Amino acid sequence: MSGMSKTPERFGTLALYQSLLEINLCFERILDGLESLRPHPFFRNQGGRTFLRVFDVCVRENRAWLNAEILEPLADVELQEWARFGKARVRLEKKKGAPWLPIVR
Repeated sequence: MSGMSKTPERFGTLALYQSLLEINLCFERILDGLESLRPHPFFRNQGGRTFLRVFDVCVRENRAWLNAEILEPLADVELQEWARFGKARVRLEKKKGAPWLPIVR
């Protein structure tokens, strides 16, 4: 993270996003595993296919729930960071002689 960070990296948003990615990849592996069971003789009948379909939906539901629970409070943190960096940018833009500012005519 940048030098402006006030939290240790292990508790920062980047670490959280990385953990969330790893968790979502695990959900995908579970879904792939379920898909690989479909050709097995145990799952060729109607009951087996129904079980796999229901379990697939349950896994997807739990993934969505977990993502929502994690991302909802994270959205507040991101909005605060956006505001903080926006204020820092405005301060920089107000400095005289800022060469990166476009000239508006």
